[in-house]
Amino acid sequence: MVEVLKGQFKNLYQQVGSELGSIKNRTTNLQKEIDTLTKERDELGVAPHKIPQGRVLLDVGGFKYSTTLETLTKVPDSFLGRMFSGRFPIKVNEDGRVFIDRDGTHFHLILLFLRDPELVRVKLKDKVEMEEFKAEVEFYGLTKAVFGNVDMSVPDTLDWIDNNSIKVHSFSTQYSGFPATNTLNPNVTYWLSESGQTTNQWIVYEFPTRSYVNKIMMKVDSFECTAKDWVVQITEDDEPTSEWVNVKEFQSKCGYDTTGEQFFEEFELRAKYVRLYFKNNWGPGGGSYILVTLIKFFGGSLE
Repeated sequence: MVEVLKGQFKNLYQQVGSELGSIKNRTTNLQKEIDTLTKERDELGVAPHKIPQGRVLLDVGGFKYSTTLETLTKVPDSFLGRMFSGRFPIKVNEDGRVFIDRDGTHFHLILLFLRDPELVRVKLKDKVEMEEFKAEVEFYGLTKAVFGNVDMSVPDTLDWIDNNSIKVHSFSTQYSGFPATNTLNPNVTYWLSESGQTTNQWIVYEFPTRSYVNKIMMKVDSFECTAKDWVVQITEDDEPTSEWVNVKEFQSKCGYDTTGEQFFEEFELRAKYVRLYFKNNWGPGGGSYILVTLIKFFGGSLE
């Protein structure tokens, strides 16, 4: 019985030895392949495990950026998070920069978000810039992180919003007999800022619900005091007491030369309160006021 067990143990020992030898040979061959790939990688300037721990230099479509590994990996499952995780090869240019073959125009906004994802809310000037930025956000796999649950929808039906449903919430100044509410009523004259107030005047409009707007009509009368440069603004948190953020800046045609309805578009906003900020008038011959005859908003309710 003992002899039988000795024989079985000897056979088992030999089998284990054979397997270990085989594993050793495969390990040796694998190491040779790794050494070969490492040599080729180094010749190509690729360094998968030599990611800088301090400042990381980037070349995004010709735009030069400097940031940190911590920032780039803030969202681990994003394109940048995976790229700089150390699991994949990274090619470094001769000047020490990592090249990313994308338009770098809006990449500073990507970094801005990654540096402070909880506080930063990206605001762009118009619809074209927003679409460009959204395309970059999608490429970098950051759509959910950047926009979260922000409503980016557009109402199924868009039309001129009934002015009877809109209120003038507040305003900077108004001249006696020419209140800001006149800008919502086609049957009265117009709004005038207080005499002598020809710059930095504004009116806040309140919609019945949170609304989508992508076009504004301003009716202009034959006066040089017609509003000239003006800005569409919304609040960060849809409260009229909060900080106002520019959506789009426009310039109306001079009322002395061009009267009638003027249309302003190529933007979009989603808000309950909208402020039109009038920076100046067409003066100096138009008097010491800013004048607006009628305002209409094109869009629809988001609720």
